[in-house]
Amino acid sequence: MVRKFYFIISLIFLSYYNIFPQWFLQQTNTNCFISKIRMLNANTGFAIGDSSLLLRTTNGGLNWEHINTGTTPDDFFMGLHFINNETGWLCGGYMGGFGNSKILKTTNSGFNWSIQYYQTSTYFFNIWFIDENTGFVVGFDGKFMFTSNGGVNWVDRYVTGVDIWTIQFLNSNTGFIAGNLGMIRKTTDGGMSFSLMNSSTQLRIASIFFTDLFNGYAVCDSETVLKTTDGGLNWVSQKLGSNIGYESVFFINQNTGYVVGNWFEIPTYKLIKTTNAGINWFTVQQGYGDPYFDIFFTDENTGWICGYNGLILKTTNGGGTFIKKYSEYNPQSYSLSQNYPNPFNSFTRIDFHIPEYTFVTLKIFNSIGQELKTVVCDFLSPDIYSVVLDLYDLPSGIYFYNLKTGNFSETKKLILIK
Repeated sequence: MVRKFYFIISLIFLSYYNIFPQWFLQQTNTNCFISKIRMLNANTGFAIGDSSLLLRTTNGGLNWEHINTGTTPDDFFMGLHFINNETGWLCGGYMGGFGNSKILKTTNSGFNWSIQYYQTSTYFFNIWFIDENTGFVVGFDGKFMFTSNGGVNWVDRYVTGVDIWTIQFLNSNTGFIAGNLGMIRKTTDGGMSFSLMNSSTQLRIASIFFTDLFNGYAVCDSETVLKTTDGGLNWVSQKLGSNIGYESVFFINQNTGYVVGNWFEIPTYKLIKTTNAGINWFTVQQGYGDPYFDIFFTDENTGWICGYNGLILKTTNGGGTFIKKYSEYNPQSYSLSQNYPNPFNSFTRIDFHIPEYTFVTLKIFNSIGQELKTVVCDFLSPDIYSVVLDLYDLPSGIYFYNLKTGNFSETKKLILIK
C-alpha cells in the first residue's frame, strides 16, 4: 500500500510538470526504418535497417556514417551480431517479400563487408555467433542454419515451421530461439537439437534475453512479458496492457531491464523499465510518434533506442530518471533542495537550480560514501529542474545525494523506508 501511494505521487509529478526522460535524439540523416542497433564499446557502434541501411559511429553517436555494403537498395537488414571489435555479421532479406536473403560479414570493424551467403525464397530475421567459427541464422517459416567455419558454409537445420524471430546463446552449448505462436525452444548441445518449452502463450515472441542460465525474459505482442526462473522450462506471463507490441528486451544486470515496443496502426512508442527483476514494470515513456523497435545498453548508464524514420535515441543516465525543466525561469544562483517526500518509499523528488550552461552530475551515495547511482550526467542549460527518482532496488537506510558542477557542489541526506 505504501509503495502504491508513492507511485501515485510520482504519476502526479509526471502529469503536472513538463517532465521528460533523459533520452536525446541522434542525427542520422536518414528516414529509413532502423531495426537494430549494437554498440561495440562507448564510441563504436552500428545500426541497420531497410533500404540496405548500415550506419556506423566512432564517436558515441555524435555522427553516423552511411556504409555501402555492396548489396541492392531493396535489402532490409534485420539481424546484427559482433563477437569482438573487428568481426561481425548482419543478415536480412528482400523488402518486397520473402526472397533474396543475405548474410554479410566484416573483419575490419565494419569498414568493409562481403556477402557470405545468398538464398531465395526465405527471409532472415536474426543472427548469432558463439565464436569466430560457430554461428546460427534464423528466419521465416522456421528457417535455422548453422556454420562451423565463420560463415564460409552454412548448413540447414530445420527446426519448426513457425517463424523464428529471436536467438540467444548463453554459452557454447546452451541457447534459445523463439518466435510466432509462443514458440520457445532450448538447446543444450550447441544447436544440434532443440526442445520445446512451455511458454504459456500463443503470442508472437519478438525478443528474448537471459541474465544467466536460469533467469530469462521474453517479450510479446499485446504488451505481454514472460519470465522464467528455471532455465526456460516454464514461463510466467505478465500482461501490462493491450495495444503495444513489445519488440526488444535488454537487461543491464540481474535486476534492471528495459523493454521497447510500438503500435503501428497509430504510430506510438513505449519504453518500460524494471528495477526488481521483472516483479514490477513502470512506464518511462509512452506517446504518439516514431515507433521504437530495438534497445541496447553498453553499461548501466549508456543506452540506445532505434526505430522508424531514422530514429536513434541515446541516454547517459540509465534512461529511467524523469527530469522536469520549467523553461520559464533563469535562476541567479545554484541551489539543491531537500528531496520530497523524505522519508520516502522508492519514489522521491529532487529540485535544483542551474544558473548557467554547464556540465552537471547528480549522484547517490550510501552512508559510507560509496557511489551507487548516477542520476544526471550531462550538460544542462540555465533553468530550474526537478527529478523524480526511483530507488526501489535499494534497501531501507540513510543515503546522500550530491549535485556537482564546475562551480558548485552540495550534498543532502535522504531516508528510504520500505
